[in-house]
Amino acid sequence: MGSPVFERSRELGGVGDRRQRRWGHPLLVQDSAPRHQLGVATTAVRFFQTLGTALGTAVLGSALARLYAAHGPGGDITALARLTGPTRADGVRAFADASQVVFWGGAGLMALAALLTLRLPKRGDTKGTATPPRETEPVPA
Repeated sequence: MGSPVFERSRELGGVGDRRQRRWGHPLLVQDSAPRHQLGVATTAVRFFQTLGTALGTAVLGSALARLYAAHGPGGDITALARLTGPTRADGVRAFADASQVVFWGGAGLMALAALLTLRLPKRGDTKGTATPPRETEPVPA
């Protein structure tokens, strides 16, 4: 985690960097939103980020618990702390295997999301879409 290569790649990719999430994406949305809807646009970004975090944690956590319960030495993940001897080694191995499956499943979901993102229409590309024209600034009375 402390290697310069890892830190630089994380910095460039914005992975795990709260500054990237906090400042990068809302600014992109704010650039494309009408001025009178900036608050709505920014709040929508944070809402969906929070919703995605909660949903991802719930789904991947459930998958981890089920995989461990199916292949572990018995009991749920919380029982792992109380295991001793060869049973503990089996439990740790089952937990590591379940973690690996969950990690690769999450990586596959992220790759799918990236591919779907590439299919989104580009800014100014209205071919095949029924989007209304951009709203103009309201005129004071």
